Amino acid sequence: GIVCQGRSLQCVRVGCETMPAQRFRTACAAQWIASLALVVGLYGRLAGLQLVIRPSYLGRPLLRAQSSVRLAARRRKEEAPLSPKEEKLWRSVLDEPEKWKDGRELKRRGRLPLTIPDFLNKETGRGLFLESAPPWFPMKAGPSPEVLLKRKAKKNIHKVHWKLLFEKPEMWLDYRKMKIRGEAPIRHPDFKHKENDDPLWLSMAPETVNARFELGLEPKWEEASVFYKEVGAAASLWSSLLDQPEAWIDYRDLKAVGDVPSQYPDFKHRESSESLWLNGAPSDVSERIALGRVPKWPTPPGRAGIYAAQQPLWSSLFGEPDKWMDYRALKAGGEISPNFPDFKHRETRDGLWRDSAPAALAAKLASGHVPAWKVARSKDERFKAARPLWTSLLEQPYDWYDYRKLKSSGNVSAKFPDFKSRKGGQGLWLDGAADEVTARFAKGRVPTWQEAPSWEERAKSALPLWKSLFEKHEKWQDYRSQKQARLISEKHPDFRCKESGTGLWLNSAPEFVTAKIAAKQTPPWKEGRSPALKKLAAVPLWNSLLNQPDMWLDCRGLKAEGVVSANYPDFKQQDTESGSESGAESGALWLNEAPVEMKAKLSGKLPKWPAAPSPAEKAEATRPLWASLFNEPCMWLDYRQLKTFGDVSIRHPDFKHRDSAEPLWLGTIPEDLAESIAAGKMPSVPAAPTRAEIMETFRPLWNSLLTQPREWLDCRRRKAAGNVSPKYPDFKQKSTGEGLWLNSALAEFSEKIHAKGAPTWALEPMTQTSDRSEEEEEELWMSLFEEPENWADYRLNKTEGSVKSKYPDFKHKVSKEALWLGSSKPLWGAE
Repeated sequence: GIVCQGRSLQCVRVGCETMPAQRFRTACAAQWIASLALVVGLYGRLAGLQLVIRPSYLGRPLLRAQSSVRLAARRRKEEAPLSPKEEKLWRSVLDEPEKWKDGRELKRRGRLPLTIPDFLNKETGRGLFLESAPPWFPMKAGPSPEVLLKRKAKKNIHKVHWKLLFEKPEMWLDYRKMKIRGEAPIRHPDFKHKENDDPLWLSMAPETVNARFELGLEPKWEEASVFYKEVGAAASLWSSLLDQPEAWIDYRDLKAVGDVPSQYPDFKHRESSESLWLNGAPSDVSERIALGRVPKWPTPPGRAGIYAAQQPLWSSLFGEPDKWMDYRALKAGGEISPNFPDFKHRETRDGLWRDSAPAALAAKLASGHVPAWKVARSKDERFKAARPLWTSLLEQPYDWYDYRKLKSSGNVSAKFPDFKSRKGGQGLWLDGAADEVTARFAKGRVPTWQEAPSWEERAKSALPLWKSLFEKHEKWQDYRSQKQARLISEKHPDFRCKESGTGLWLNSAPEFVTAKIAAKQTPPWKEGRSPALKKLAAVPLWNSLLNQPDMWLDCRGLKAEGVVSANYPDFKQQDTESGSESGAESGALWLNEAPVEMKAKLSGKLPKWPAAPSPAEKAEATRPLWASLFNEPCMWLDYRQLKTFGDVSIRHPDFKHRDSAEPLWLGTIPEDLAESIAAGKMPSVPAAPTRAEIMETFRPLWNSLLTQPREWLDCRRRKAAGNVSPKYPDFKQKSTGEGLWLNSALAEFSEKIHAKGAPTWALEPMTQTSDRSEEEEEELWMSLFEEPENWADYRLNKTEGSVKSKYPDFKHKVSKEALWLGSSKPLWGAE
């Protein structure tokens, strides 16, 4: 029912709590709203809608229709009788409120999804929804304590503001006439404080204030002007526009030609995105702009400039379709916003819209002759794909973290998953769960999950990793420059461990890390290689594949016959000077990873590459070595036991020649010899020495290092400066050239070397020297100029990055002698 008395209007619903009375400006307005409410309420009952009446500006009501689905669910719950166990739970909410979390206010403000329970038990995790509450519960429960405290505090603050409005009218601005003229929005406050911008609306005024307005007992307030003089921040923005023009972007030209809407700001700040319109400029600023006495502001690129900037993305869309997602079907079905991109890059998250496509590509899109992009999945498909994850969540709760508490407390974003897998990192959201999963959560038939660690706990656990980042910098890769260049996603870690793959982000770094990076007191981290950077680094290899086909092997035939795995490279570089001997990464190329420009070249006339040998041919090529193993087993070393116990890498050869160091793997043995080994005719090959045995053989050298320090050179300074490889010896004997490494030193010698009374060794020079004499060096340089056809030039390869920077600049094709463009070059060679 509706009770109308004077200017008060009250709604009463049978069986529920009586709504508070609403007061309007006049009694006529209240009577008119009561008549309207009766008509709309009758229609709403037939349509399954609920009417909510609120007072608004000029006495116009706000009508809100709630979903009929939720009301129908409430009716079903009201019709079904509650069990004694459920009644006991609802009684516990009232009698033991300290055991329950109240989420009603957070759900009302949109901080929590509707699928989250209104009340959650802190101990058992049982959830309760108000739709299933008994009829007596709303009357006894009332609003949450937080809401009551906020209402009380807000009411007290409003009382103070209304009192100050009449006691200090010079501190307030009157917006009523501006709202009537349409110069201010209808929702704008009627009064606003000049200093702290506190707002006041007459529709929310107390009765005493309304009485003073009706009797005309009101002071004279300063009327607000169209120049927004009340906003102190706006004045500083106009000053910044004139004093710091490089920080602002001028959109007036784009608005004039129609590239942006007419409602778009005339000026926009680069960083803060603050906006300014000329029709709201102060008079002095307007005069300066009219007279042209203003600085020149940067202008954004127009539509043509944006099209030109997006040209590489459109080329990638058609040249690399496997890197893009197609969202057109979801947009047409209304599952996502119409403003969402039609295509989105899977790595960089760049978006493309069909209406911004170049003319030629727009015609292709319209004709349908386009590549097969991966279509984004619909909501039902995502439900079906996530079903195994939901099963794992309910059946294996120890594999998941529960983030709901952190979300409700605001420690993580509201868009963060409610549950996250410990192993794979997959996320699950309750508002995207299937109906049967939601029903289980509503009934409380769910297991208990471990709560996710808070930010402080994660920061504390990551402290050893941050220390390792500085103390063991060779184990970490730096991705910051690639993130700034947008070669990888913004969510990619700034640093990543090579061994474990653990990531670190600078936005969660401790203070000592931030201070060291700001002071540039950082070790030389090795730059990580993202897929985009690897593709860029592979461009010289693709050029070599097309220009030097004799240096490559074609493995496509072996892949087609199934001799090698489908993941095997399509082309593999042969073991030439630019391959294994140079120390550079072995060349391997896959056709599906070729850059766009290379795919265009590969579609034309191609050179003929040598076919890669099959495993049988490789095995036959190693027959002489296997014959040597069977005839002279004492000349070989057996590494199989060391590989089994992990003392050497799993890729280490199974056998190795003592003198020539030629390797053999059991996987490359000919068939007849493999049958002999299976029959037990394997010769007795001496086992390779273990690490401890090898370290023991170096004992005389370590004794010489400590007792005869004048015969040794200390190379640690050169290694720390990066002048030599990290595998370079830490100490080197002057006469024999033998080296020692600290990581392989016995414990007793390591302690003596690092002790205070350790001997002092001569430092190795920082510049690179040669063991050759000056005459031999000059002969080589003469040969380089007189017989250039016998030398290979690696300067371009070093510039492009296909070989290491320490690789020789020139190398003899027969003798393998190397030359560097350094201090050993003669003067006539430099000229």
